[in-house]
Amino acid sequence: MEFGARALGNRSILANPRDPWMRDKLNKVIKKREGFRPFAPAVTEERFDQFFDSQEISPYMSKVVKSKTELIPSATHIDNTCRVQTVSKNQNKKFHKLITQIGSQTGIPVVLNTSFNLKDQTITLTPDQAVKRFINSNIDFLVINNFLIQKKNDNNKVD
Repeated sequence: MEFGARALGNRSILANPRDPWMRDKLNKVIKKREGFRPFAPAVTEERFDQFFDSQEISPYMSKVVKSKTELIPSATHIDNTCRVQTVSKNQNKKFHKLITQIGSQTGIPVVLNTSFNLKDQTITLTPDQAVKRFINSNIDFLVINNFLIQKKNDNNKVD
C-alpha cells in the first residue's frame, strides 16, 4: 500500500482511458458520484513526454499538466489537463510492466487510475475490503498480489 491519499497503482481501480465513455461508467455506475469528476492517467516515465506537456515527471500525481493527445479522453479533464502519474520501474515494477504491456498492445502506455473506493467509503486498505467491494460493485476484475479474480457474466458471480 502506498503512503498518503493517492492511489498509485496498488489500491486502485484501473480502466481504459481511450474509451470515451469510461469516465461516465466509473463515476455513475461504479463510484456513484458526480459525472464531472476527473481521473488520473498513469503513464510510464519513459513515454511521459510523448503524451503530456511538461518537463517534470510526477510520480505522486502532484502536478497538473496539459495533455498532448486526444487519445485518452476519459483521463483528460474538460480543459485538456490531467493530474498525471509517472510510473518508473524502480517505483512500482509490476505496475510499470502492466502499463508497458498495455502500450505494446495499444500503442498508448497509459491507464486511467482512480482510488479503489465506492460511494461514501474510504480508500480500500485490506484484501478483505477489496474482495467485498469487488463483489458489491460493477468492477469486472480484481487483482490481489499475483491472483486475478474475474466475475462471470451471469449475475456477477465470481470465478
